[in-house]
Amino acid sequence: MKAERILGALYGQALGDAMGMPSELWPRTRVKAHFGWIDRFLPGPKENNAACYFNRAEFTD
Repeated sequence: MKAERILGALYGQALGDAMGMPSELWPRTRVKAHFGWIDRFLPGPKENNAACYFNRAEFTD
């Protein structure tokens, strides 16, 4: 049970990080203007120097 909870926490962190990666370090206004609503895994956009080298669904940390 404890191992499952630890794995769940790690998977949750990785999934959340991968979902937010395309908008890494951008203010909310820029995210809304560029993406609208992020509801799927996206590659890092070339306009974002912090995320441009990442593919869809990759985590950064």
